[in-house]
Amino acid sequence: MAEILSSVRWGWVILAAVVAQALLIPIDYALSALAAFLGWFGDDTRMTRIALFLVMFLAGLWAARRARGHFTANGFFVGLFAALIFLPVLIAIQAPYPGMEAVNALLKIIAGALGGGLVGHRKRRGMRMRARSE
Repeated sequence: MAEILSSVRWGWVILAAVVAQALLIPIDYALSALAAFLGWFGDDTRMTRIALFLVMFLAGLWAARRARGHFTANGFFVGLFAALIFLPVLIAIQAPYPGMEAVNALLKIIAGALGGGLVGHRKRRGMRMRARSE
């Protein structure tokens, strides 16, 4: 466990979580506006979850791209910190649907971990390809 925590790039993880959380609102509004323009009226929570997954996935990719190892852990912590950043807001506004907010927090963690995991997969694949060509 200590090896994993020492290999996490904490500065980039926290920066990615803060930037992703800040970009989440404008991207959510843009996707909701696009859905309304296309005539997809209905539940905005679907567009919110799509925006949330997209932003956290890209943030996990970005934070793990220069890591030397434990790429999934880097992405996981991006999602975890993004969920923790939003926690005081939820406490202050007393969210009407706390179950949905828990799902959103879990989705942030999963999307960040998937983004970091994709980086790790690509790097391992690249190493295997180079080993085959030599």
